Order: sequence, then structure tokens, then C-alpha cells
Amino acid sequence: MERLTFLLAAFVYGIVLLRLAVVDVRTGYLPDRLVLPLGALGILLSAAGVLSPLAVSFAGAAFGGGLFYLVRCLSHGGMGGGDVKLAAAIGAWTGMPAVLPALFAAFFLGSLAALFLLCRGVRRRATLPFGPFLAAGGLLGLVSGERIVRFYCEVFL
Repeated sequence: MERLTFLLAAFVYGIVLLRLAVVDVRTGYLPDRLVLPLGALGILLSAAGVLSPLAVSFAGAAFGGGLFYLVRCLSHGGMGGGDVKLAAAIGAWTGMPAVLPALFAAFFLGSLAALFLLCRGVRRRATLPFGPFLAAGGLLGLVSGERIVRFYCEVFL
């Protein structure tokens, strides 16, 4: 029953992330009406024992949101507030330390896309919605984040 509950929760998470990615590509905006309930649901599911423990969920949300808030400040508005909130929501779902590979994957995929666009001659000041990359990283983090961290620690530490 616990596995079924997790799979149902992961399905809802994936659907909302997909919707957010589509909205971000179309509008360049990640609406609070989708992002904030997603984060709240991650916290509630952690409190109910479906996801990682509540403290781990809060730590993931604080790390994800805090890191992206720092990036937003350093980029002088190059990253939107919706990305900050979505990173916190992803942290709430994946927990700490699984949020690390989730956010790394988002940055890596976004960098590859930006490099591809630059090679195709797109101007450097062109905007690139980051929501789809966050969504992909968020799914990776929920499904495999802890295994990736464990593997990294075993190999490199």
C-alpha cells in the first residue's frame, strides 16, 4: 500500500511538473497557483510518511529555494521568482540530499540547451525558460536522487 501511495503521489508530481514546464515555455512564467500547492503537497506527504521525513523535506526545500534565491540575486533578475519557488517545491518533494542531483541535472540540462542555442546563432541575451529543466531534474531527483548521492559518495568520498 505504501508503494502504491508513493507511485500515485509521484504521478501527480510528474503531471504538475509537466504542466509547469509547458506553461513556462509558452508564457515564460511559473504560476504560483501551481507551484505553491505543489510545495505544500510535498510537505504534507512528508508529514504523512509518504515521502522522506518532514525535517528532510524542510531541509530540501530550504536548500533548493535558498540556492536559487542566491542565484536570482547574483544574476540581477536573470532567474525569475517562480524558479526559486519551484526549486523549493522540488526540495520539499525530494528532500535533502536528493535535491542536489535534481538541481544539478536542471543546471546541466539548461546549460546544454543554452550552448546548443548559442551554436545555432541565437543571441546571448535571448531568454530561455528554466522551468522545463527544473521539471526534468525534479523528476530525476524524486526517482533516483538518493541513489545518485549514494553512488557519488561511494565512488568519490
